[in-house]
Amino acid sequence: MREWIVLVLVAALAGGMFVFAAWAYDRLPERYPTHFDRHGRADAWSDKSWSHVGLMPVVYAAMVLLTVVLTRYPALYNFPQKQRVARLAAPQRQAVYAEIRFAVYLTVALLGVLLWYVQLRLYDSIVARRLMVRMTTVLLLTAMAVVPVLLCLWRVRKMVRSFEAEQRSECD
Repeated sequence: MREWIVLVLVAALAGGMFVFAAWAYDRLPERYPTHFDRHGRADAWSDKSWSHVGLMPVVYAAMVLLTVVLTRYPALYNFPQKQRVARLAAPQRQAVYAEIRFAVYLTVALLGVLLWYVQLRLYDSIVARRLMVRMTTVLLLTAMAVVPVLLCLWRVRKMVRSFEAEQRSECD
């Protein structure tokens, strides 16, 4: 159930990025800055193009689709305790895989929030002609995205240990 909630959030983020890109395209100047020096001054310019505005939503949507497809095949998962999980009983293995899927979906959702922030700030920097994307904010958002994922993976580790202990006690 919680996987579907995250997937709906991810779909809304992806759809919103496309809607924003379409809205922003008409409001962009014909020529705008695409790179800034360390003092915040524009040092590279580009002509208005849908590929510049729509690239981030397309990449995010492709990443979401690829993630949804690949998470349906647990044999493709690559994580440190894969061999230990393979030895678990089927219901326990499925519970671990569900937790891993949730961690992956959560990562994609949090990455979507980060990309939304970057997209909004880039639009603002183009319109205002000043550098608005602060690396400290991007790093803070990235750190905020990493913590929940690490907690999910920590929970996977605890689940595996618990399931292994159950199996050992059943064998004794």
